Amino acid sequence: MGELRARMAIVDHADLHADRAARAAHLVTLAAAGVPVVVLDELDATLHELLGEPLATALEAAAGEPPADLETRERLSVEQRRAALGQHSLDARWRQVATAVDLPLPPPPTVSVVASTNRPDYLDNLLAQYAKQTYPTRELVLVLHGDAFGDGLHERIPGLVDGPVRVVRVDGARNLGEALNAGVAASRGEILSKMDDDDWYGRDHLADLVLALEYSGADLVGKGADFVWLAELGITIRRFTGYAETPSRSMGGGTLTMPRRTLGRAGGWPAVPTGVDRALIDAVLATGGRIHRTHGYGYLLNRHGVGHTWSSAIEYFIGASQVQRRGLDLALAACQP
Repeated sequence: MGELRARMAIVDHADLHADRAARAAHLVTLAAAGVPVVVLDELDATLHELLGEPLATALEAAAGEPPADLETRERLSVEQRRAALGQHSLDARWRQVATAVDLPLPPPPTVSVVASTNRPDYLDNLLAQYAKQTYPTRELVLVLHGDAFGDGLHERIPGLVDGPVRVVRVDGARNLGEALNAGVAASRGEILSKMDDDDWYGRDHLADLVLALEYSGADLVGKGADFVWLAELGITIRRFTGYAETPSRSMGGGTLTMPRRTLGRAGGWPAVPTGVDRALIDAVLATGGRIHRTHGYGYLLNRHGVGHTWSSAIEYFIGASQVQRRGLDLALAACQP
């Protein structure tokens, strides 16, 4: 499978398989492994049933010619893998079988999104990014860091987002790591995920990260900051094309996701004012934990130059960019509203 992952795509046709069941198994295996597949013929109703509509639709959307560039290849890989794992992963299959025989099912693991903010101006963006997530069992733990928020806001926020919302106030004298730990202490989920108030996220962001935890077996997963909005220049860039699905330390802090036990073994978020994300990654590795960087789609870093804990100069981002688009291009990163 390693050799296949290095190819731009695998072409497929009914004549290459003994029967429909064998073909469906082959297509699911490739798609679930992140190998883009281009089908050269029409998928009939039986294959649609065997594959499931999400995967069949994703395969038909890529029918015809193999991708001509790495960006198109990665988009196909992400869409097909998401569809395959959503229908054919061990957890998905177990739930399908249990439903068929009327066994009671526990809900999927709850994801506690822990978001710390000291900027009222970004609160609406944070709530909007959280609200559009498709992952079904989640809660928002909002840490209001400092005294910039009015008293009435604390009571109004839970009514602005569907589902559980926990609001935690933290004194501005405490550093970011301490603020995040206060949020974790108030959370209830089995999985913890950090979101930043000024970045943009795709609808499947949380769902993708939960899947990455499952198929990678890692203790900590995240997305690379492949897509960046450079507000000072008014351009959206893409960088690092081709570095997805690797055990890389280079992950966006606003995407770090882990089981609760991982954070406990690491001693919680490091109590530092800056560099808290890299410090946590190092702490997880120091305990023998495994890390995994999945694809970067569904995450757009907002590099506006105000209040950042990541101090890299704008030249750093420009030098690493491989695609540049004028204006804020949310679609480039699959972060549409």
